[in-house]
Amino acid sequence: MKLWDLPEGWEWRAFDEVANVDSNLVDPADYSELPHIAPNHIESGTGRLLPFQTIAKDGVTSAKHLFKPGHILYSKIRPYLAKAVMVDFEGLCSADMYPVSTSLDPQFLHRWLISSTFTAQASLSQGRTVLPKINKKALGVLKVPVPPLPTQRRIVARIESLQARSRRAKESLDAIPPLLERFRQSVLAAAFRGDLTADWRSKNPDVEPSSVLLERIRAERKRRWIDAEAQKAHSKAEAKARKAGKPWTEADESKALEAGRKRAEKKYKEPEPVDPEGLPELPDGWCWARWGELSSWVTYGFTRPMPHVDEGPRILTAKNVLDGRLDLTRTHRTTTEAYLALSEKDRPQPGDLLITKDGSIGRPCVVPAGLGPFCINQSVAVVWLRGCPVNRDYLQLTAASPATQRAIALRAKGNAIQHLKITDFARLPLALAPSAEQEAVVLAVSGRLASARRLSKLQATGSSGLTRLDKSVLASAFRGEL
Repeated sequence: MKLWDLPEGWEWRAFDEVANVDSNLVDPADYSELPHIAPNHIESGTGRLLPFQTIAKDGVTSAKHLFKPGHILYSKIRPYLAKAVMVDFEGLCSADMYPVSTSLDPQFLHRWLISSTFTAQASLSQGRTVLPKINKKALGVLKVPVPPLPTQRRIVARIESLQARSRRAKESLDAIPPLLERFRQSVLAAAFRGDLTADWRSKNPDVEPSSVLLERIRAERKRRWIDAEAQKAHSKAEAKARKAGKPWTEADESKALEAGRKRAEKKYKEPEPVDPEGLPELPDGWCWARWGELSSWVTYGFTRPMPHVDEGPRILTAKNVLDGRLDLTRTHRTTTEAYLALSEKDRPQPGDLLITKDGSIGRPCVVPAGLGPFCINQSVAVVWLRGCPVNRDYLQLTAASPATQRAIALRAKGNAIQHLKITDFARLPLALAPSAEQEAVVLAVSGRLASARRLSKLQATGSSGLTRLDKSVLASAFRGEL
């Protein structure tokens, strides 16, 4: 690759003219208490050493390089990752690394090894594709800018001064995301204690209490269930009559539906009310409900194998359900025929609530309008909210609230992979606000969380800017511009 003209007194030299790879493979059994450094112990692009263990604790058995204080450990695996660290202790490093000594100021060479220019040289050999590994011969011919030794030391001091300021700024920026998450949790907790809408309630004292709303929801849930059971009884009676060759009249139809409803009435079990013992006290007009009461169905998606095609209905899995939104950048698609062959429970509709139930459990998202046909697999649960009069955004925020998330965590099963039973979720309590107050809760929460999101974006922009600044500092240093 084309390199720049250096300042007067500097020169380009080949790597093997100013540095040496001190290969020294030893038996790790003789050095069991020494540190063990592998490429995964070095942060990409920064030269920062990450936590590591001893040879014994890592269970190392194959030969490793013995390194000494002052060595630069350079990872020859995937050189585009720019992994190099300078050490001040003795230890063993992976055979996928080179212990490098140098006649230059070691800190100067170390910073050149993690610079963008050197990384580009090491990653690409005469225009070829990115190398998975660089050997000693290829490394030896790569170019190194060599100023006089006093200049090298001044450059190192200037880089360290600038990057120390950058590190302090990065530490401050890195402290922001945990603070924002705590803020988010405190907002949600306050919302479902009724704190955020206390003023709203004082100005609207005569709204219908949520207990009346819950009675309507229960009545509608019962009606839907009885109608469905009556329709099943009707279909069964009609099929039996036609199989026997008997005529099927309107009177027969009415009689079958009525008989089905009567049987369903006797079979229907009212939802078990929430026992408020141990639960927080709710504001006036609020009441406790269960998730299963609001839904005609809490279930999970398909378990069968599905064909994958380039175009067709999407298949959503747990990884696509984030907190409050769907990420559709990584979805498989299936055929229309396979999609239509699934049961209706596997095909959520706009307004239904999705909850991840496997892996990272409990992430909620309301299905938006305009998504197009899609289905869910078994890692996602769906709370059918068809006909439910509760504000969907209110329910999504409730599902994301600390109280609900703690309840989900308590009921999680499994060790390596967490799992949430849908029957457990359906029994979980939620604080139900009056219909009129639900929108006020959503507005109060949304405004505060929008501010947090703006701060999060600014933090991310600042962090990426610091990364670019650090690279710019190195680039300027090796052009003699510092």
